[in-house]
Amino acid sequence: RNSVATIVLENRMIRDNGLGESITEEPLRKDGDELNSFRQGEDGGQPTRRRSSAMEEDECYPKTQQDELNEILESFYAMVSDDNIREYQRYVESVSDRKIAEGAVQPISKAPDFELVDQDEDIVRLSELLQDGPVVCVFYRGSWCPHCNAVIMNLQRVLEKIKDKGASLVAISPMLPDGTHYLATKRSLNFPVCSDVGNVVARKFRLTFEILPDLRETFLKWGDDIPLHNGDDSWEIPLPATYIIDTNGDVVWSFVDNDPGVRAEPEDILAAIPQRDDFSAKLKSDEFSADMKSDSDSLEFERCKGTCKGKNFFNRRHLSSTFKKNVKKVFGKKKTATS
Repeated sequence: RNSVATIVLENRMIRDNGLGESITEEPLRKDGDELNSFRQGEDGGQPTRRRSSAMEEDECYPKTQQDELNEILESFYAMVSDDNIREYQRYVESVSDRKIAEGAVQPISKAPDFELVDQDEDIVRLSELLQDGPVVCVFYRGSWCPHCNAVIMNLQRVLEKIKDKGASLVAISPMLPDGTHYLATKRSLNFPVCSDVGNVVARKFRLTFEILPDLRETFLKWGDDIPLHNGDDSWEIPLPATYIIDTNGDVVWSFVDNDPGVRAEPEDILAAIPQRDDFSAKLKSDEFSADMKSDSDSLEFERCKGTCKGKNFFNRRHLSSTFKKNVKKVFGKKKTATS
């Protein structure tokens, strides 16, 4: 199939002049800093949008995340020259031709364990996250990628729904810790954003590739200095991917597309998270209260049970490890005839 980059360009050509001829002779904005501010997301939010007349007719646009990503790409096309557009398409084709998705980790297989540092300098271990429930693991290229910024923000918007299903969310990129801290702070992210320096984890998931040498000058011209962001000179980045990993450590769902302009829809991610029993009802039961082992745990339970409302308690950092173990012990008991 044609890449999203090609489809968006063809649609733009048809809309703008009805002939598919060259759109611009000169870039609309030549300043590298301005272009870079677009790619980073101006004012700390999403990249600037340029709505077409066709989009204006549809008040619900964008309807999906992919609509939003396509619009971002169209805005980028509006800001650069035809030569830059051709270079971007060549980059997309160079990625798609490698068929990375076919070789990446797939369901059903064991997810490689990892230990990374997040934006708060906390250690994030997959094995520990899985003790609390399923994990949604998202690989992205970096804060320099406007598509990635949009995806990260959309994940933040559905974070509570992910937690309500008993799962946790973690995002991983090869950016240096300073870059992940900047991204998480600027966009007020409330989930771990981890630095995979050297693409160690992404390589275990078989997602990595190097930007071709003859395209690197173009990236630098756009303000995307990958070695500077990642702290090495390899020009290696991961193919964007989303994995859902169950509590046994098995990959039960994945979305990896050879076209880097296509990402998993938040609604599809939510639908794919394995169902879990509601912790809220169990935590509020008399059985749980009677089975608590210490006064301190009982006090902690009383402080929390009025606010649980079905959310994932194991993701609450203020709960003690003993408390969590007792929750798991009771939750794992077989139901009696009267329960």
